[in-house]
Amino acid sequence: MKRWLPNSTNKAFSLPELLVSLVLVSFVMVALIGLLREAVRFYSDQSVSLEVQKNVVVAMQKLAKELRESSPLSVGQGDKSITFASARDANDQVIYDNGELMWQKYVRFSVQEIDGSSVLLRSVQPLADPMADPPSAVDAVFATDAPSSVQARYIEDLRIKMRANSAELEIEAAFGDDVFRMILSTEVKLQN
Repeated sequence: MKRWLPNSTNKAFSLPELLVSLVLVSFVMVALIGLLREAVRFYSDQSVSLEVQKNVVVAMQKLAKELRESSPLSVGQGDKSITFASARDANDQVIYDNGELMWQKYVRFSVQEIDGSSVLLRSVQPLADPMADPPSAVDAVFATDAPSSVQARYIEDLRIKMRANSAELEIEAAFGDDVFRMILSTEVKLQN
């Protein structure tokens, strides 16, 4: 029978050596899993931030386009909201009667809380009868079931500074605990 001696040519690892290497590999794996988790969180935050940016830019373009077609006489502003008259009908066509614009509806952009998220909401209230003179936004009454659509999410503020024939618009958006914050502003000259 062969005897195993400590100084023999046996190349196997001892149990303590295996345990130490297992502990070291475990530490490396825990560190790699933490790094991977942070990379996934960073990617997710950046994806949401990019989506928020795109939505805010599109919403600002839509708001500016619709407001540009309005009249300074028909613009009203509230806390985190702007209301104005539009000459576009339900098919998004500008309506004229004998060469004069026929005002069709009120449009409101406002910051609202929906399902725990702050959004920019666009609401539309058709006028009872189209009119040739721009209606005052003070007279705008929106029904509770007025058609509304979310234009952008994670909106914290909508600020409006009215001037004689123009409006300065500013939308502030934020996501997460200081993960992402942006302020987008533009000036719109009202044309009607």
